[in-house]
Amino acid sequence: MSTCSKPSRRTVRAFLRLRIQNAGKRGIVGLLTVATFGCTIYRPQPLVDLNSLPQARTQSDGEVRITAAVLSAEESKKSFAVPVYDSGVQPLWISIDNHDHVPYAFNRVSVDQNMFSPLEAAYRNHYRLFVSANAHMDAYFLDSAIPQVIPPGSTVSGFVYTNKDLGAKYTQIELVGPRGTKPKVLSFLLPVPGFPTQYDALLVSERYKQDEIAYSDERGFREAVERLPACTTNHDGTVQGDPINIILVGNEDDIFSAFFDRQWDLAEEVDFASSWKETRSFLFGTSFRHAPASSLYVFGRQQDVTIQKPRATIEARDHVRLWRAPMRFEGKPVWVGQVSRDIGVRFTLATWNLATHRIDPHVDHNREYLVQDLFRSHMVTKVGYVRGGEVATLASPRKNLTGDPYITDGLRAVLVFSHNRVSDSEMRGLDWELPSGKEFRELHQEKSLQPR
Repeated sequence: MSTCSKPSRRTVRAFLRLRIQNAGKRGIVGLLTVATFGCTIYRPQPLVDLNSLPQARTQSDGEVRITAAVLSAEESKKSFAVPVYDSGVQPLWISIDNHDHVPYAFNRVSVDQNMFSPLEAAYRNHYRLFVSANAHMDAYFLDSAIPQVIPPGSTVSGFVYTNKDLGAKYTQIELVGPRGTKPKVLSFLLPVPGFPTQYDALLVSERYKQDEIAYSDERGFREAVERLPACTTNHDGTVQGDPINIILVGNEDDIFSAFFDRQWDLAEEVDFASSWKETRSFLFGTSFRHAPASSLYVFGRQQDVTIQKPRATIEARDHVRLWRAPMRFEGKPVWVGQVSRDIGVRFTLATWNLATHRIDPHVDHNREYLVQDLFRSHMVTKVGYVRGGEVATLASPRKNLTGDPYITDGLRAVLVFSHNRVSDSEMRGLDWELPSGKEFRELHQEKSLQPR
């Protein structure tokens, strides 16, 4: 039986040093391998015929035709091989057919003034270790961007890397020609697939095709609007809630374009996922751009769409609920609305999650904020006020479904929208009712709102 002597400390240290050196060499080789061959993991799969995507929209101005489409999160991930939505980047596809005899320059800033450059968009999606893959990604994002110059008789296409919007994106595409050539400016309201909202455009458009009443004269329309319900209700229609204080007249694309131009957003539908995001925003004191809103009822159904403008935190926001009404005015659909401002969160037994937003009691102030904000879109052509409900004062306020008090002069604002932008001088005030507050009288005295 043989025996082995115990190794010395010096021998052990030398052995360990050799093992560490070999491990280090293998690590370096591994890192070099990752850096060198990482490009094999970046394999984008460009989508074919983007012009035929279901969400694509096409418009023409003279000899120029433009098609635009927003890729969904899944389409973007497939096309760019990275989850670009997670980095806040939303690829917007644009194809421009220039059959004119002059060249045009594409003004990218018209699409999104805070857009990302191609290499910035790529950088936001870089891998931590794969140097070669990142270089490949840079080249792909750069090659996929739309060129700036569109020569006569040519078609150019590519992406603009915009900031992420969900539900829908409103954008303008501006082309500038040589001196003496009128710029071409086309506005697009583009659907963003894959976002769960209450709004179903097809359902809403079909709702009243057989039953709606058409009004062409202002007097008849005013009387019809005054006969509409005064307030929203609960599901059973047995308890009144917030007042119906806004009437919008226009096609949904025109109305939504005006809202999105003023940085309002579609709200998510109420489900577990959106409720969890809302709770998380409340706990961390952050904003939630697409926070859902509880259901109120008019015409026996919950709102067709909720649009909101977030503020600093989830506790504060402006939001509008809209219902398609069974009438038209001057050939345009009529929408009944309720606008209010959330100013806090409080405990309540009236909701399933034991919490609700507290509204600003001065609902007329919120109504006028909406009117003035939408004016700035330059897509409102007429505004007027009609009687809608009972007056409620500080001494005798009314209450909504969750018990919040509110005061109001009982009027509802009526706004008529245009498909195209209008100048201040083209806006018209309807000579109907007039809010009694000093700020409202001053607003109505502005030249652009004088009755004609």
